[in-house]
Amino acid sequence: MPRQIILVFTFFLFIFFPLGADSGGPSYKKTLKKWTHSDTVYRARDFHAEILLSATWLNDAVLNAQAAKYAQVYDVSDSEQDEFLGQLVKKRDDAVLFFVSFYHYDRHFDDLTDPQAKWDIRLEAGGGATGGGRDFRPLRMEKVNRPTPLERLFYPYLDSWSRGYYVWFPREASNYSSPHTLSVHGPFASSELVWK
Repeated sequence: MPRQIILVFTFFLFIFFPLGADSGGPSYKKTLKKWTHSDTVYRARDFHAEILLSATWLNDAVLNAQAAKYAQVYDVSDSEQDEFLGQLVKKRDDAVLFFVSFYHYDRHFDDLTDPQAKWDIRLEAGGGATGGGRDFRPLRMEKVNRPTPLERLFYPYLDSWSRGYYVWFPREASNYSSPHTLSVHGPFASSELVWK
């Protein structure tokens, strides 16, 4: 009889406290969901997707969650996790950084960094219903030609049809209160993502 009680107790222990459960804060999936927004713009004439846009604001919460995910996947020490976080912070530099996934149906004009494509990307900070916001243009943009395995892990919405970009905006944009609106405007379609 005592052996059966131990087995039942062990069974319930594994149900309520599974092995590998992460109790050290929110999961990467939850953090990614909170700080990532997406939009799809369809053409009126045939309902094909004109634009597929997703972006993750790479703020402190996201970078810390990425470092924790890295540590979980690669089973590294705390010091290696801190070193990886330092690399992420260094990449962000003293700026507001977004990872952007962008798709446009015309492959000749689907590159946000190509001046011929005439895409305009900007970040509006503050404003809201009361106005008083300000538009910021990117300091720089870096196209991801071949996503690394880590980029695939961190940005699961990036697929083989879309292109990835890191987009840096002036640090000053973070001094404004919400909302923050990342917008992409083109000759035939526009899209906006809003963080409130």
